[in-house]
Amino acid sequence: MNTTAYKPTIMERILKGNYKWWYYLGHVFKSSTIYRGSTLIYMVGRFLILGLTILIWYLNIQAGSNLLSFETVFTYYIAGSLFSFSSGMEWNVGQAIKDGSLSSSLIKPQPYFVMAIIGDFGWWLFSNIIETIILLVLIAIGFQFLIVPTLINLSLFMVLCVISYFIKVMIQIIIGTFAFYLIDINGVMNITGQLQLYLSGKALPLNVAGILLPITVLPWAFTYFYPVQVFLGEYTLIQSLGVIAASLVWLIVLAGIAKMMFLRGLKKFESVGL
Repeated sequence: MNTTAYKPTIMERILKGNYKWWYYLGHVFKSSTIYRGSTLIYMVGRFLILGLTILIWYLNIQAGSNLLSFETVFTYYIAGSLFSFSSGMEWNVGQAIKDGSLSSSLIKPQPYFVMAIIGDFGWWLFSNIIETIILLVLIAIGFQFLIVPTLINLSLFMVLCVISYFIKVMIQIIIGTFAFYLIDINGVMNITGQLQLYLSGKALPLNVAGILLPITVLPWAFTYFYPVQVFLGEYTLIQSLGVIAASLVWLIVLAGIAKMMFLRGLKKFESVGL
């Protein structure tokens, strides 16, 4: 009887023992595509805000505002939106604590936060892919207004985008751990979600007014404002490397705070899980 020898896939060969994480990422991604209707509504809302923001800046510049050029504004919001991956870790952690499902997750052999981060990335990957396609269309339409970065600035920008994603994840884990102490943290998550739009520089560039400068030392600024400034070429190479170093420091600090709050919260956790 002829038998066919098993041949591992390309990803199995590359990842070897870690292939299970790739499988889990794919599973979560496929699950997220089920909710196409809600994702579409979510994306329409985001692009309405993006479009209106750029339009308001355009009208102000046409009226004589000289805070920023339209090319800078257009590139600032397009580049920031294109590479600023969404994350919902505060909802994932907070809901797991609230409904008790955290108990069953903690006893699994896989590290809880590794699975949570991979699951979070996979869940939002679908909407990010759609957003990327639409943003590429906008770039094609308004390419004459786009500031094209140098290869070095683009490379440094991509490094910062990866770091900024994990900074957002750590901040959101910290927010999610408030569920250990509060009956319902939906209000806290909604408020902090809105604040992050302004603290990160996504709603308004942090260099347009001196009163905003103190915000630039906070970790949120490293999730949007600083990466885009590097993309725009506003910093020298040394300054850009300094931004990367500062973002890594914030990432380490926030990871330590997130771990401390989570472990302390577990001492108060009384749910038996679902």
